[in-house]
Amino acid sequence: MLGLALVCAQPSLIAMSLACGEVRQEQLFRSWQRAKADTRSLVVDFTLERTIRIREEKVQLTGTVKMMRTAKGELLASYTEAIVDKPGAAAKPQWVGLLVGGTLYCLDTDNKTAIRVEPANGDVRLWLEDKFNPFILLLDEQRARGKHRTRVTRQDECYTYVDVRPPLRQLSGFDVGCERARAVFMNKDRDGVPKDMPRQLWYQDAAGDCSTFDVRLWKGNAADGPKAEDFIKPEDRPGWQVSDTGWPSLWSAKK
Repeated sequence: MLGLALVCAQPSLIAMSLACGEVRQEQLFRSWQRAKADTRSLVVDFTLERTIRIREEKVQLTGTVKMMRTAKGELLASYTEAIVDKPGAAAKPQWVGLLVGGTLYCLDTDNKTAIRVEPANGDVRLWLEDKFNPFILLLDEQRARGKHRTRVTRQDECYTYVDVRPPLRQLSGFDVGCERARAVFMNKDRDGVPKDMPRQLWYQDAAGDCSTFDVRLWKGNAADGPKAEDFIKPEDRPGWQVSDTGWPSLWSAKK
């Protein structure tokens, strides 16, 4: 009888779990909308571990995302990754990206050169999601719920776990891009990360390589936050050269 009762109850438990997950996902989207409206500047520090399957190799990096909105509403952002060779040693910059309005730049700070790209369709967010990081899709609720499949798979006292399954792209007959992804969000303010913001991001590409981002610190609207001079275009920097060709394949460059 007990076994029969459990079998009968299982569909109800599944339905309840799905309903709770949908409610929680709705809460997350509403929180992100409020955060986007209220945030004037943001700095996020993170650590990153990349696992390269074919070489059975792990690479440790540190990184920082900076963002601010000008008084005119223009979005300025930068992204930096640096390799950590030894504990306590100075990190070596590996990847520096810059977004000014609708223009993206890949910067080589050692050689003072930059590659510039302006997405043909003008959709910077879609370009970044496709070429740079699959979690950009979470900034667009319609895209995340429609074309891309997002669902809450688990909740506990501290965290909410969201699975993301964006479609792969075909390149020369091979699948490329992100195959699977998971984001972990805070259920309460803790460990330097505010409620409803991401604590960890993980994704796996078609080759089986994985990237795990652990957020260490989240600073929104801080008095010592980024300033406009932190986002000067390379064209306006003395001694810099800018090209419109040669943008690297970011999925491969990040391995």
